[in-house]
Amino acid sequence: MADNYIGNFLSSAKGVLRKVKVAVFGPGDVREVPQAAPFGIDSAPVKGMTGVYVGTEQMGKRAVVGYYNGNGLPEQAKAETGEVRLFATDASGNFVFNIWLRANGEVLVGDSDEPAEYVNWLVKYTELKAAWSAQQTAINNNLNLIATGLNAIVPGSYTPVLVTTSMTSAKAEKIKTI
Repeated sequence: MADNYIGNFLSSAKGVLRKVKVAVFGPGDVREVPQAAPFGIDSAPVKGMTGVYVGTEQMGKRAVVGYYNGNGLPEQAKAETGEVRLFATDASGNFVFNIWLRANGEVLVGDSDEPAEYVNWLVKYTELKAAWSAQQTAINNNLNLIATGLNAIVPGSYTPVLVTTSMTSAKAEKIKTI
């Protein structure tokens, strides 16, 4: 296998194969090569990232197989032992969002890179909606009983306003759980 180098990332282009431009031995040595990544992962690193530029088994074929986190950008290496963290940055390399699989079994999804800031819970919408609907029915049944009692004393004195609510706006349509 050919020698491996570290290259300075310049830009990328989409197509059948994502290609990246790297400056291997300085600004005068710019090369366009494929970017290799695990299946299903598509990323376009920010300009200035340091990439690992390697030779392949095919004579003269090279590829970028990864990038060093950090590289003068805000600190992104946050995952602890056993964790996986997928994160996105803006064009300047500033953190914007992550999906973080924690070693304690939690999954953090959001725009904070500090675990302590995750205070909301993903809920099981179907189960919550069923419990909420049962509670709403119980309240409405009690309102009808109250109306029956009051109207027996003073006819026509009370017409209940039944509770109607919707949880539809709380449903995350594209995130599902078991």
